[in-house]
Amino acid sequence: MKELGEAIRVIFAKIGDFFDILDLSFLISGAAASGALWFLTYHYHLAWPVMLSGTSLLVSLFFICYLSGLICFALGRWLRGLLLGSQKGFVTIFRAVLEAHGLDEFPLYKPYLERNPRGLHSLYVRLWAELRETPELAPSMALCKRYWVMAATYDGVAFALLIWMGSIILWKSGLLPDAPPTHQAFGLMLLVMGFALYGCLREAARYKLNQIEELVATLAMHHDRVGSTLQGEH
Repeated sequence: MKELGEAIRVIFAKIGDFFDILDLSFLISGAAASGALWFLTYHYHLAWPVMLSGTSLLVSLFFICYLSGLICFALGRWLRGLLLGSQKGFVTIFRAVLEAHGLDEFPLYKPYLERNPRGLHSLYVRLWAELRETPELAPSMALCKRYWVMAATYDGVAFALLIWMGSIILWKSGLLPDAPPTHQAFGLMLLVMGFALYGCLREAARYKLNQIEELVATLAMHHDRVGSTLQGEH
């Protein structure tokens, strides 16, 4: 029974590794973006390929949504940086969080802060490496990964909303066949989507901040614990 339990654990670990690589969070924004593309093709009276059916159709839809999600994530993250200045914000926030936890004076980290211009980024990569390679910090690693997934999801959904807004503008402007008559509801719909888009970008930025806070706080706690243990031994 012990061997069976260990075999099952290994199988589930492999499945988990597969889904870590194939992040299913991209399917959310990908499905939303694919829905907008379907909306356009429907009103242009364009037909989707009909040779697919059953399992092949499901597999094709999965990869279409997944690929669309990857594209939305990449463009959504670029859009967040363009509108919210995430790169400059990262430098300011990361340095402030390091100072708040006293890690800016930590002997192993301080030299990074004196190296320009890539020292701060290199330190951020090192903190991730330490978190990943320290088994007892696995719960914090899981939480940081969760923050990354949520930020990626919101970035992707934001760009998917932008695609929907463009599709609705095309539909309302009469550039699409079967365009509806002018109606105030469409203006309200665009306004709501615009607020939702901005809210998604802000939420992605908030999860990024939470990720930085959790990463630095975890390493600060870990080094304090190690330092206390060494002092106790002496």
